[in-house]
This record gives sequence, C-alpha cells and structure tokens, in this order.
Amino acid sequence: MLALKPRPVFRPKIRRLRWRKRVTIAAGYLCDTGVIICADTQESIQGFVKTSTEKVKLFSGSSYTVAFAGAGGNSVQIDMVVQEICDELKEEEPPSLVGFKVLLHGVLDRLFPQPYYPKNDPEVELLLAVRENQQTHLFVVFDNVFAESTEYDCVGSGVVLAKSMLQQHWKRSYSLVEAYIVSAYVLYHAKRWVDGCGGKSDIFLLPNGTENVTRLGTDEIKSLESYFELFDSALRPLLIACPSEPRNDARFKDQLADSNRNLWAARAMFQDFEQVFKRLMKEAGIDGEKMWAEVTESVDQLLKPPSPFPVPSPPDSSQSQKP
Repeated sequence: MLALKPRPVFRPKIRRLRWRKRVTIAAGYLCDTGVIICADTQESIQGFVKTSTEKVKLFSGSSYTVAFAGAGGNSVQIDMVVQEICDELKEEEPPSLVGFKVLLHGVLDRLFPQPYYPKNDPEVELLLAVRENQQTHLFVVFDNVFAESTEYDCVGSGVVLAKSMLQQHWKRSYSLVEAYIVSAYVLYHAKRWVDGCGGKSDIFLLPNGTENVTRLGTDEIKSLESYFELFDSALRPLLIACPSEPRNDARFKDQLADSNRNLWAARAMFQDFEQVFKRLMKEAGIDGEKMWAEVTESVDQLLKPPSPFPVPSPPDSSQSQKP
C-alpha cells in the first residue's frame, strides 16, 4: 500500500508593513553666512497611503540651535534618535563643537550597538544643521556613524538627484537668501521627479552671528516654485539652439529673444506691477512715467466718491421774500 504524502500547508507570505515609512528628500546647504536645512512633507507607505507631516525638528538652547531632518524606513526610530539627542542637550550643552561630537557619538552608539557596515541599508538617516556659539555646521548621520559636511549633503530617496543638482549650483559665497533659492529649486525637482517625494517644501535658515531661525512661508515657496517652472521652460530650448544649426544666426537670435521674453515674464513675478508696466512701456517706445501717472489719475477719478448733492441754504430773513 502506497503511503500518502501529506499535503503541503499553504502559508501565504505576509508583507511586513511599517506603518510610517519616511521616503523623503532632505538637504542641507552650508555657506559663508549660515546653514539651510530643508525637506519635503510627504510621508508614504509605497502602494498604500500618502500623508503629510513636518520632518524638520528644532532644538533651541542657550549655546546651541540644532535643526534635524530625517529619512529612513522607520519614522518612530528616527524620532527616537532626535528626541535622545535633544534630551542630552537639554541636560547639559557641550562647551565646544568637539563636545557636541562626543555627545552625538554616545547617543548613536547607545541606540545602535550593532555596526552599520554589515547592513544593506541604514535604518536612520539624519541631517543636522548645528549653530554653536553663533557659528554654523552641517552633519550627516547613518545609523551609528556620522560625519561633518563642509559644503552640502542630502538624505532620503531623492539623494541622487539632489546631490547632482547641488553639485552644479552650490557656491559657498552665496548669501543665505541665494542659498535658500538654490535649496528650494533642488527640492522642487526632487518632488517632481523622484517617487516618494512630494508635498510642500519646509525650509529653515540658520544665519551666523545671531540666535534667529527663519522658517520660510508656504506662499513664498509656492511663488518660487511657479517661477522655477517658468525658468526651466524658458531655458530648455537653448540646450539645442547652438549645436543644432550653427550657421543659422537669425534663427538662434529668434530663440534667444523668445527665451529672453519668457525670462522677463518670470522675473515680473517678483516685481511690483508699476515697475513691470513702466518697463514694458519703455520697451514699446512710450513714456511709461507719463502713462502711469495718467492711469493713476484715471483710476483715482473712477474711485473718487461722488460729490454730495448741494443742500439749499436757509432763507435770509433780511431779504424780501417777494420777487
């Protein structure tokens, strides 16, 4: 009699789901006047759900200001690391940057006793913008190892695109405002082209020599992102304008003129309407100052409240009522 083989037990593979997976882009930009740290706000579980959250956390003490931006597979663990560093700083702020590095090393070794290198991917990626005694620094963390960056750095799923763009546009001598525009431009492209990056851009400026922290407003960043779209659209045709027809100067001049008009239109987003109006009139050969004055006067007359109806004066008793 043949022995019956037992039927195999069907065990479906259960997909492990981490509830909050921080697929993100975060970038830090160090320049002569300070440091910038920024991140998108989209937090997602790929294939399941997208949410919005603030990824930049801020610690402010007497000698230290630290802004954290994290990425990795477990946002709870990221938040735990940030909280531990903040708790250590609250207990005692190090007397120097060397002391801060010792503090950071101690926290990471305590939370990540296993070395990072045998792992395929880090569980926690962090950027730290540090202002210590009014001087700014930038650190990047991968689990229990960290390094100080002297230019710029990025973490998250958009790191390849962001680093390649920062390499093109980073300049140490930029002012903090110019560096902020570059950072916003990098985030704009990461959110547009990298899966898992999206939402709003959260940008913090930590200048040297002060204790201030500036957080850029959402409306201002939206205005910049509208400008970035126009800027890219205006410059895109110039990529092939020179090599495609090197002998056709007339066509090249037409393309330059078209890009020039589009860039002026993009620039107008940041100018008052009065400035734009006068410039356009000047380019058309019209006295813009005079026309603006006439337009202003016409608008004032249009909006001027109507004169009240005349009220008859009371009769004068000294005058005869007879004709």
